[in-house]
Amino acid sequence: MSLVTNYYIKKSMKKPSKYAVDTVHPTNKSGECIVVESLPKYRIKVKFPDTGTICEVSTANLSRGRVFDCRVPSHHNIGYHGDVLMPKSWPEYKKAIKTWESMLWRCYSDKQPDSYVGCSVHEEWHNFSNFLNWFVATYPFYSEEVMQLDKDIKVPGNRIYGADTCLWVTQEENLKEMTDRMRK
Repeated sequence: MSLVTNYYIKKSMKKPSKYAVDTVHPTNKSGECIVVESLPKYRIKVKFPDTGTICEVSTANLSRGRVFDCRVPSHHNIGYHGDVLMPKSWPEYKKAIKTWESMLWRCYSDKQPDSYVGCSVHEEWHNFSNFLNWFVATYPFYSEEVMQLDKDIKVPGNRIYGADTCLWVTQEENLKEMTDRMRK
């Protein structure tokens, strides 16, 4: 066999891709993921075996381990992002994530204020995507005043943040309710 023929035979034999279906890859924060589908333009779909989450990622991010399971708790070991379908640059997203993170902090932080001891977040709202849907549907974006999430005006004495117990109030309304409650 000539050198030229040998060269073309080797060139036509493809190396197995390190991103082939069923290959396992480590991630920086979410354990391992498995390639389930190859897509055009250096994109692939991976599955996280622990949660069953499937997401589309770039091969560059996967090779660096920069892939995360959106269903693994990342906020106070209880809150997770879920399947958020809103760009992070939108003002609504920024306001919602700040509110959600503050709510989780008040309930689950080691440094939580004394008045929040015993408070919790409804399981549905552990998923930021669910909270975001409620937020966008209920937040009074037209209001000139600073609005706050309240859990105990709608249901007096309530200790759980959730869609059925929370509402938006002005800072003034929230302070008045808190003052009235402390006087009792």
